[in-house]
Amino acid sequence: MSQSLYIFVTSERPDQYLNSIVYCLLKKSICKVKLLYIKGFSGETGLVNDPNKSISLAVSRKVQSLLEDLSIGNYKFYVGKRAGDSINLQNVYSEKKLIHIQFMYKQCLDRKVKWDNDDINYLDLRTHVLQYHTRIHSFHP
Repeated sequence: MSQSLYIFVTSERPDQYLNSIVYCLLKKSICKVKLLYIKGFSGETGLVNDPNKSISLAVSRKVQSLLEDLSIGNYKFYVGKRAGDSINLQNVYSEKKLIHIQFMYKQCLDRKVKWDNDDINYLDLRTHVLQYHTRIHSFHP
């Protein structure tokens, strides 16, 4: 049975989400990855808090881009002082290790996965959680 993976994002740095996504794509029957950002949650840090910008969409794009970069042997920095810089992983790993790394990420790219995202107002969180819960349980009598 195919499943969906929901991840709450708290930072625009894609690295922290990529490992969980890769694991689930390789080990579980994941057909959909949905990134969720909670707007108006106290303690937000490190995010561009522009009401016209979808944080979850920005993170989703960065995660997918990083996945593609790693599949060809490159690592790209997306935030921080080195944002935009890339590293050729051939200079970091042995040839055998790099082939393994590239293969792993290529496997993920070859999967038919629907990427989705949503920015949810904190005050509407309960409604959204109940909607997801209802959808999940409607498939399991």
